Amino acid sequence: MRDVLRRKWLIPVAAVILTLTVGAVAWAATGSNPTDTTTVPSTGTPSTNASATDQPIGLGGQCRGRGDRLGNRAPLTDAQKQALQQQQQNQQAQRDAMLKLVRDKMSTQDQATFDQLQAAATQQRAALQQAEQTLKSTTDQLRSLVDKYLGTTSTTPGSGTTTPSTGGGTPTTTAGSTST
Repeated sequence: MRDVLRRKWLIPVAAVILTLTVGAVAWAATGSNPTDTTTVPSTGTPSTNASATDQPIGLGGQCRGRGDRLGNRAPLTDAQKQALQQQQQNQQAQRDAMLKLVRDKMSTQDQATFDQLQAAATQQRAALQQAEQTLKSTTDQLRSLVDKYLGTTSTTPGSGTTTPSTGGGTPTTTAGSTST
């Protein structure tokens, strides 16, 4: 009991730590934008008469579609896609203007280095896009190969019976559940 009384300061410190922890969890769960007053319907169904201004643009310029907070978003409307494309074009124009101003302030040697780095970045972006297309193609081929074998049998759940489909392959049997 004497050790507890000597460490009286532990209780208030533990209370402060607990309060800060609960606050941090609540803040992380609700988001960091206190002015964001948009409501998101829990059904995940987009409204057919929603205007382009009905969908706020979030941090980083991404349009937030309607849906739940877990990332299940409805597809963007044409107006939202157009607004997003316009915003990206504006950002690119601002970036180009800023880089031009910075380049004008550089020495000739730095300008040459800057031009070489920009050319290298452009080539690397092109190579990255090509690699992305190749990866997508490979992934699609892999998915179709796997689907070929996953889709060859149809099993009635809970019955333990298999029915081979017309795709061929070897039918598999799953353990059925016993009902009483």
